[in-house]
Amino acid sequence: MKQDKLNELSRLILRLIRQVAKVNRTHSSTRVGDIIWLHKGKSEDTYPHQVDQLFLGRDYKQWVIIERDTQLLDEVVDKLHKLRKNLIPRKLVETELIGLVEEYHNKGWRLQGIHKSINRLLNNKTAEEGKGTIVFLPITGLVLEVAKFEIGDVEFLDRAKLKDIDDKLQKLEGDLGKYAKFSPPKTIAVTKATGDRETALQTATQKVNQALNIFRCFKYPAVEKQIAPLKQIGIMGEYPASMSYHLVTTGGTDEILEGYRLSGAGEIVITDNLLNELSRRGFNKLSRLLIGSPSPIESALLRAAEWLGEATKPDRLETKFLKVAFAIDAMVGEESSENIPDKGITARIAERSAFLLSNKGKGRKEIYDDMRKFIMKRNSLAHGGKGKVNESETERLGKYARGLLTRLLDQQPPFRLSEELAQWVQLQSLKG
Repeated sequence: MKQDKLNELSRLILRLIRQVAKVNRTHSSTRVGDIIWLHKGKSEDTYPHQVDQLFLGRDYKQWVIIERDTQLLDEVVDKLHKLRKNLIPRKLVETELIGLVEEYHNKGWRLQGIHKSINRLLNNKTAEEGKGTIVFLPITGLVLEVAKFEIGDVEFLDRAKLKDIDDKLQKLEGDLGKYAKFSPPKTIAVTKATGDRETALQTATQKVNQALNIFRCFKYPAVEKQIAPLKQIGIMGEYPASMSYHLVTTGGTDEILEGYRLSGAGEIVITDNLLNELSRRGFNKLSRLLIGSPSPIESALLRAAEWLGEATKPDRLETKFLKVAFAIDAMVGEESSENIPDKGITARIAERSAFLLSNKGKGRKEIYDDMRKFIMKRNSLAHGGKGKVNESETERLGKYARGLLTRLLDQQPPFRLSEELAQWVQLQSLKG
């Protein structure tokens, strides 16, 4: 990139950080969706701006990016991505830039040394050379109708728009059309991993599966038959370089390995409306936690989302029930500090669930009783008991779990530690 372009990009980064700093110095207690009124230049008139993104630093202090600055952020990321010669996923470039903003958030928005930091970002040779392996994984059951779809540092891209990769895939697929169950994947997941080829492939596969599980927990119910049939999304084959599909031979017949799939079921289509719906339920915030510095409770929410995603995969009802119960345990089951009286894990989970999910006495009593029964059944199943579960109670437990996840993601101010959750519950109980 020519020097004049670098200077222009440097000025844009400085402008972005100054704007973010100004907002966060004057508006500290905000949440996503809130409206902030700001002066435009030196004018006395004020203009509304919506809070688009919320971040928590390493010390769990909150800072925000508003609608105006999101546009500038996207422009800077695009230019940085080109500077990196598109060798690493765009989401990793955004993470790099957010890290620079976070650096000055931790300094109390004092901008001493900012030019040195910007130059370091622009001259990051490791990122520019793209060290590590870019891994492409074909995804079944997922179709994109949006410009970009990201979960953590995994990008999901429309295969048709990746001409070089699409050409290679078409050559490899060749005669695969003769297999009745085969349908070429329309979506490609891409992420970056380090290590040798096998290690990079394994790491990338784990990252993509984690991302898909988090998406599953928002999109699929615990019991599939509750909705119109949907094809189970999953990785079809794995290739960072050779781009070869995996074949499985059974009884002398070659079959294409397609991950989780329901024959004849519809694919999930990612649209702007779906992304907006997911965002309202906390999906974007959870996605960002994958590449941020989550607090202890936020780490628990990530684990819970993965358990809920796992629970949506085809399996025995008892196994699904246990996975959902493990997710609830991760969110609200951690033991509180010695300063907060405790009543045992069953009562702890039931009480915290009741207060988080309802603000009315009757509703809380119903949730409390339900959760006690469910956790007691979970304990019996986990310890080899012969108890049975049915579809309705598995789905009911799943709805409670998703409600807890959404409620905790939306909690303002956010809980950082289990002790803060325990203190909040105690305070609510004293209010009656």
